[in-house]
Amino acid sequence: MGNMTVEDAVVPTGSTRIDELRTHWRIILGIILGLSAGVTSTLGYSHGALIAPLEAEFGWSRAYLSLGITAFGFALLFTGARWGALADRFGARRVSILSLLLYALCLLSTPILIRIMPFWLVYFVTSILGGGASAVTLTKPINDNFASARGLAIGFAFAGIGLGAFWVPLATLWLINLGGWAYAYYGMGVMALLVTPVLWVLLGPTRRPAGSTMPLPARNPVGLTLKEATATSEFWLLIAIGTALTLGIVGITTHLIPLMRSLGASPEYAVAVASILGLSSMAARLLVGLALDRTRGPVIAVIVPLVATAGILLLVPGTLLAPIAVILIGLAFGSEVDMVAYFTSRYFGRKEFGAIYGWMFGTFAIAGGCAAYISGALYDHFGNYHVAMFVCLVLTGVAALLASRLNAYRYAAGDH
Repeated sequence: MGNMTVEDAVVPTGSTRIDELRTHWRIILGIILGLSAGVTSTLGYSHGALIAPLEAEFGWSRAYLSLGITAFGFALLFTGARWGALADRFGARRVSILSLLLYALCLLSTPILIRIMPFWLVYFVTSILGGGASAVTLTKPINDNFASARGLAIGFAFAGIGLGAFWVPLATLWLINLGGWAYAYYGMGVMALLVTPVLWVLLGPTRRPAGSTMPLPARNPVGLTLKEATATSEFWLLIAIGTALTLGIVGITTHLIPLMRSLGASPEYAVAVASILGLSSMAARLLVGLALDRTRGPVIAVIVPLVATAGILLLVPGTLLAPIAVILIGLAFGSEVDMVAYFTSRYFGRKEFGAIYGWMFGTFAIAGGCAAYISGALYDHFGNYHVAMFVCLVLTGVAALLASRLNAYRYAAGDH
C-alpha cells in the first residue's frame, strides 16, 4: 500500500472475521493468559493492596512505595523497544516464554530482595526481565495472523490485562490475610511459572482450515521502519494521546483502594469496588476492539478519554457513586494500550511493529509510573486525593482534544 493515505481500501466481511477467530483462537487465549500473569497485570495491580502492609512493616511513605511503579515504567521505557525488536527477529513465542520465566524467578525472590535492596530497584530489575512478556511482544502474533478481525482480536487478547485487574487485587488481599505480604509475591511468581508451559503450547503454529481464503502472513511485511515512523506526526501524536490518558487514568487506578479508604470505605468494600475495574475493562476492550474494526477513522480515540473523565467526576462526591464511577473508568482503563497497538499497525504497518510499539508502550509505562508517584506525593503533601483527582481530570480532557487531531490511516486493514 506504500505510504498513501487510506481509510479502508479492503472492507472485511463478517465471515472473514469469524474465519480468522476460529483459526487462531489459541493465540488469543495464550495472550490472555500471558498478559494476565505477566508483569503488567501482577506487578501493577497488586500495588494498591500491598501499600498498607509494606507501609506498616517498613515505615515507607506512599510516595516512596509508588516509586516501585515508577521504576516499572522506566524499565519498560528503556527496554520495551529492545524486547519488541527481539520479538521481530526471533518470534514472540520464544521471547515471551524466556521473559516470563525470568519474571517468575524475580517475584519468588522479591521478599528477600526488598530487605537488602532499595524497593524501587527490585521493581526496576523485575520489570526489565519481565518486560518481554508484556503487550510489546504479545501483540505481535495478532498483527501477524489477523487482518479483518485485528481490532477484535486485540480486544479479546488485552482482556487478559482486564482479567488481571480483576483477580490480582483479590488474590493479593487473600494471600496477605493468609500469610502476609510475602505470600502475595510468592503467589504471583507461582502463577507466572504455571502459565509458561501453557503459553508455549498455545502460541505454537496453527493449522489453516481446508479451503481457507485468509491471506498468509507475509515474510516481508509492509510498513515503516522505526526511524521512518518517528519522522511522522502520527507517531508523536499517538505518544502524546497515550501519555496524557495513561497519566490521568493510572493516577486514579493505582491508588483506587487507598483512595476509597480515604473516603471512608472499608478494606473489603474498597477491594470489591476496585475489582469492578477489571471486569469493566475486560468488557470495554471487546467493545473498543470491535469498534476499531468497524469505525472509519480513530473516532473511538476521542470517546474513550471522555468516558474516563465522567468516571473521575463521579468519584468526587465520595463513595456513593463509586461503583458507577469505577465502571466508567474501567471502560477507558487500558484502552490506550489497545488503541495504540491497533493504530500502530494501521499508521506504520507491520514491518517493525515490535520496535515501534515498544517505544510507545514504554512511554505509556513510564507515564503510568509517574502518575502513581505523583498521586502518592500529592496525598502525602495534602493529606487527601482531591488535588490528584483534579489533575487526572485535566489530563483525560487533554487526551480527548489531542485525539481529535488524528488523521486517516496510512495502511488498510488487509495490508500484510
